[in-house]
Amino acid sequence: MGLVRFAVANLLEQAGVTVTVTDAASGFPKEHLFDRDLAFPWTALNATGDKQIQADQGASGTFGVTRALITGHNLVGLTCFLEYSDDAVAWSGYDGGAGSFVAAAGVIELPIAGHGPGKPGGVPEADQYPVEAVGLVARYWRLRIISPSSAPEVGELFLTREYELERNWRYGAPWSKQPNITVHRSPSGAAFKAKRGSTQRTLDIELSRVPTWFKVVFERREAELSDGLKPFWYWDLDDDATRYWMELTRPMQAVLSSHDSWALRISLMEAN
Repeated sequence: MGLVRFAVANLLEQAGVTVTVTDAASGFPKEHLFDRDLAFPWTALNATGDKQIQADQGASGTFGVTRALITGHNLVGLTCFLEYSDDAVAWSGYDGGAGSFVAAAGVIELPIAGHGPGKPGGVPEADQYPVEAVGLVARYWRLRIISPSSAPEVGELFLTREYELERNWRYGAPWSKQPNITVHRSPSGAAFKAKRGSTQRTLDIELSRVPTWFKVVFERREAELSDGLKPFWYWDLDDDATRYWMELTRPMQAVLSSHDSWALRISLMEAN
């Protein structure tokens, strides 16, 4: 059994970050790389030459990366490189080596060498919140796609810092399902139902008796989601660490259970 992990923020969408691409097809711009909508990808203009996605967070940027996730792509079988640099001249690979990988089907996960998940816990110093891990901080990151045979596309390039709980949710957190149905009724009471999308999985989870500083750290992560508008990655507890693209269905609930001790309740739904 592993520990629950989650990844909320994406370097590409941070304030001050400049994202550039080699080229883009009309209607499939670079903004699709970080809009948190897996259905709409960035698509290159053509298959001519190598393609590149680059993010520059500026000389004063402090966002650290612990893991990259590449989703909604058509890169299967292509050789790619994920690299970072402080000057855009000398580049290093995400893996501590050349940074190359052959793209597989589905979500591509690339852990950054030497930078595991941070913990929103730990032992805080007196009157201070615990220091949060920042991952590998570099000014530039780039994804290079080598010799594509068709115009490459990527739904999301998620350069993130993931967090791992010191202890897991309590047992009994229920997985359920939420139908996506709109119901209208005529004056006589007859129902007209419209199915507006697929049924989504939901998860209600709870952490009991956590200190105030732990609650504050979770509130920081919640604030990064813009009141639930942004989905995020969640690795489950007892499902072989299966990864889910989730969203909040309501604000996090914090219940004071005793002095400086809180119970946190979070309701999630699998996102499209």
